[in-house]
Amino acid sequence: MPGMRIAAVYDIHGNISALEAVLREISADQVDAVVIGGDVVWGPHPRAAIECLTELDLPVTFIRGNADREVSKEVVSGGPGESPNPDVFLQITDWCRHQLSEHQRNWVRSRSLTATFGVEGLGQTLFCHGSPRSDEEIITTATPEDRFLEALIGAHENSVICGHTHIQFDRTVQGRRLINAGSVGMPYEGEQGAYWALLGPGLQFRRTEYDIEETAARMRASGCPHVEEIFIATIVNPPDREATIRHFEAQATTALLQWTERDE
Repeated sequence: MPGMRIAAVYDIHGNISALEAVLREISADQVDAVVIGGDVVWGPHPRAAIECLTELDLPVTFIRGNADREVSKEVVSGGPGESPNPDVFLQITDWCRHQLSEHQRNWVRSRSLTATFGVEGLGQTLFCHGSPRSDEEIITTATPEDRFLEALIGAHENSVICGHTHIQFDRTVQGRRLINAGSVGMPYEGEQGAYWALLGPGLQFRRTEYDIEETAARMRASGCPHVEEIFIATIVNPPDREATIRHFEAQATTALLQWTERDE
């Protein structure tokens, strides 16, 4: 059976305008399937994002991301925006949780962590969010080779497609290939747009333009807490790619040291 042509759509983060623009482009690309690589619902329009994706005419496979995991947990506070926790991430998470029905939260919670397809030109390809072993593992172009290879232990496919860091890259170490599809809704590329990947034959990194001003207005109207500084600031002035990589690698090093100290 010939390999498939797949659109890899990652890290939407409730940015419905960016998602709609990408899906319009995908509709002209004659893909066989769409893989949604996680972190769909942590953002200004979580319900609309789910509804948009589940109503597609194309075959769609969903992978759960780390932010999806948090949003899909049971509601614990009295209402949206009432979380007493001062942490910005948790306030947004609580708000997003309340935007979804119990059925939708259960649906998100039940999504798989990985999926595998035969992709034209790439061979057997594993899709995950952070890494094959963790939905929040950080891997970048600057990740040391030993840690890069360790993250892929257990994955026997020709290629691995990930997201999580919101930065597109294609990196091979000792024959192990890892491709980051980028982020549709919150790119850290230093340039506006919705970033995704078209797989088969081979690899095409895509950047889809959309109306940023109109999107910012829709986001403001959503009622999402911290929407200006977290979501709108990111789409208007996307963080610098190289500075973000340095930040993520420092984060990963700190986490590794903490794990090492705990195990000693």
